[in-house]
Amino acid sequence: MEKHEKKVIFAIAVISVLFLLLIVFMGIKTHNDVEEVAKLECSKHQLLLAKQFSTGVEEFLNEKVELTESIARNHPNASPEEFQALFIDIYEGSTGYYALEYINASGVVVAGYPEENVPIGYNLYENNREYPIEHARDTRDTYCTNPVGLFEDGLGSFIWIPVFDGDEHKGTILGIIQMSTLAEKYLEPYDSSGYVYLIDRNTQVLYDGSGQYTAGDNYFDMLNESNPKWMHIIEEQLNGSEGTAEFTLNGKNNTSEDKMIAFSPIEWQRRLWSVAVVSPATEVEEITHPALLKHTVLVLFSASITLLGGFSLILLLTSWNRSLKVEVHNKTYELKQSNEFLEKANQKLKELDGLKSDFVSMVSHEL
Repeated sequence: MEKHEKKVIFAIAVISVLFLLLIVFMGIKTHNDVEEVAKLECSKHQLLLAKQFSTGVEEFLNEKVELTESIARNHPNASPEEFQALFIDIYEGSTGYYALEYINASGVVVAGYPEENVPIGYNLYENNREYPIEHARDTRDTYCTNPVGLFEDGLGSFIWIPVFDGDEHKGTILGIIQMSTLAEKYLEPYDSSGYVYLIDRNTQVLYDGSGQYTAGDNYFDMLNESNPKWMHIIEEQLNGSEGTAEFTLNGKNNTSEDKMIAFSPIEWQRRLWSVAVVSPATEVEEITHPALLKHTVLVLFSASITLLGGFSLILLLTSWNRSLKVEVHNKTYELKQSNEFLEKANQKLKELDGLKSDFVSMVSHEL
């Protein structure tokens, strides 16, 4: 009986442990699945933000190109004074321009607004900076440059638009878009624990919301081989790719932080830029922590119930077996007592039967 009891208890214990392991396994799997889903959704959200930023910047740049082109297209014979008046109206009526200039066919800046940002009298030919006006003139098309340093500070993207009256080249309209204004309008409002950065095809930093790099710096020159994963991501950006990735950012004092990044290209006037949204990987943990905490509590509760149920079943079975043993022992004792009583009664009957036989023999003999 005890051997059978031990087998049953062992079987219950094994089943309880297996069930407990199943609960723990499913808990860990669910935990990992939730993290993966949360990470995927965060990546999608980041990519949507990157697309939103790239679309906004593209529309802003194209708007400035179209507006500047309209000046050259609609006023080919305007005088410097008339261009000056047009520049004032456009500059005051819109945002994003650092300056608007009119350069005559001789390459001299003869009009512009605001005046403090315009080098009136500056001769591009004398300073060996005639390539943009000659390129725009020869192609009879708008020519846009990647951002370069401005006279004062910061970076500006230059829009060179030729002015023609028929086949006669009259000059060039120059619109300068300041990168800091573009960043303030579309990139700096990003409210998150992460940041946004914008680079051109030469990996020149146009904007860096982390504050670690300055506009005009070059990512490749600074990263070198110290962060190959991030360099690979930047190479993808330079190819005009769109996507998401993860990398580790090495900080000061030998610290590092896991990052999530989403990037989207900006294509305008044959120029390729890329905007990226970078967030700490801990954002996923912050999102999933409350749900995972509840899930962990549920797993622990289920495990406790399983252990308690198995233990209770073992106790119940042990108690039942003990009761059964006691009952069997009592019944066996009663049966033994009954057997002893019957045996004694049987012995007496045998004795009486012997006496009877002796009596009958004696009577028969007397007769």
